[in-house]
Amino acid sequence: LEERVRNEKPAAPKIDWKALEAAASARGDLLAGCAICLGPFSGFEDGSTMLLDCAHAFHASCLAALERHLGFENRRCALCRRPNYNKHVTKRAALDRRAAAATVLT
Repeated sequence: LEERVRNEKPAAPKIDWKALEAAASARGDLLAGCAICLGPFSGFEDGSTMLLDCAHAFHASCLAALERHLGFENRRCALCRRPNYNKHVTKRAALDRRAAAATVLT
């Protein structure tokens, strides 16, 4: 039993994606757009926005191109250079863009 416990890998830490989305939103990152191509995030919940566990967001296609360029073993966040990040599709950018547009119209 002791040997089995020693050989077990520790569980990956749980990532609070909602808190990371809130942090990115509070900084205005989700309204600013993708830091790789400098293009805006779409106002649609189409899965095109990726959030990293460092709370930086990029277009999914831009992040995929960067990962291909760097190689999986060398991947780093394009902004803070954090290595070995986790990523998550977020719809928060679409919600923030719609909220900003509604604010401008009122």
